[in-house]
Amino acid sequence: MSSTLARQFNIRISFVHRLRSLLYLAVLTAAVAAPQMVAAQDSNGAVEKTMVFQGLTRTYYVHTPLSYSGSPVPLLFCLHGGGGTAKGTAQWTHMSDTADRYGFMVVYPQGVYKHWQDGRNEKGYQYVDDVAFFNALIDQLSKDYSVDQQRIYAIGISNGGFMVQRLACQLSNRIAAVCSIAASRLENMPYSPATPIPIMFVLGTADNFVPWNGGPIKSAPDAPGEVYSANETIHYWTDVNKTAPFAPILFDRTYADQTRVTIKVYGSSAGDDIESVTVYGGGHCWPGELMPLPKFLIGTTSPFDTNTYAWAFFRNHPHH
Repeated sequence: MSSTLARQFNIRISFVHRLRSLLYLAVLTAAVAAPQMVAAQDSNGAVEKTMVFQGLTRTYYVHTPLSYSGSPVPLLFCLHGGGGTAKGTAQWTHMSDTADRYGFMVVYPQGVYKHWQDGRNEKGYQYVDDVAFFNALIDQLSKDYSVDQQRIYAIGISNGGFMVQRLACQLSNRIAAVCSIAASRLENMPYSPATPIPIMFVLGTADNFVPWNGGPIKSAPDAPGEVYSANETIHYWTDVNKTAPFAPILFDRTYADQTRVTIKVYGSSAGDDIESVTVYGGGHCWPGELMPLPKFLIGTTSPFDTNTYAWAFFRNHPHH
């Protein structure tokens, strides 16, 4: 074995051991204007706020953990999919419950016309700058709350998953890590990663909208685009993050609904790890939570607890 290969092998093994404990812990615990506050809270205790940005009134919901006392807390953005809403996402993801359990703030922002400008330049969204919006939103939240600037994260599904990947590429100076659900890498994007960043993917092999093997996205006519396969997506990010090119399966479980979940961790000596959660038989879904859409449309939702596992990933990857 050459010295280079040996070094890569030793790096991979050391990170396998380091992250194995994290993995098992997560699985076991799974059993730019001043905002105008709206007094009412939704059923998840998230306060509705607005801010005017680039001439548009943008809405977002803020949930602070029950333990919040004014000391700095991590911040997680939770993004809806195309056609979804921030308030609806707060309700069906139950991420506020996870935030209360682990002590972080979760913010549910609303996309313009229920959509995120993820880079595909869809008709009607070409002039929306959502990257700048998130940058301004972090500034505003940092004025209104005590935010741990080293622990700002983003998670999203579908169009929201593509958007968090864009944030990983263009706002990595502020975002510490992201998790993309039901969204692999888009083709022909006008941006690329500025720096390595920890990233987690949760992808279903039976996704009817974002195909596992790559190809055209099946969505509205005004939201075209194609994606790389799940494997191509992971390989791309292993190159970007300079991780080990291969990873063993650290978790493998088949659930009662016959979905099978496997997890691989691609370790990086710099801490820019990649985690790949594959849901065999899983559809265009957020595993562990029931989306308000019929099964014939989105497919099977695995019981795997994405919220808990994603937070375990985030809390071990502060900004560096």
